[in-house]
Amino acid sequence: NQTLEIGVADADHPITRDLEPWTQVEETYVMGEPGPDSEVLLTTAHPQSMRGLAWTRQVGRARVFCLELGHDRTAFEHPSFRGVLSRGVQWVARRL
Repeated sequence: NQTLEIGVADADHPITRDLEPWTQVEETYVMGEPGPDSEVLLTTAHPQSMRGLAWTRQVGRARVFCLELGHDRTAFEHPSFRGVLSRGVQWVARRL
């Protein structure tokens, strides 16, 4: 587990609107970064993590939201994480 400084890449998106950067202990992942058709919402500069931590995209008429955070109970207890997860689900369901 690593301490990640999580930055808000798009403060105007409904999922991340009014969200401030925060620090969270997380398991890190190094996978492919979100594609050019994705809108990156959260980032980190941690050297052992992929840069894009949350992103959205459209696939046809469907909305897609990916959140790479949420490894354990500590993550789920963080209010910023819970807010992003909740708003992400609402956004996908077109309720936000």
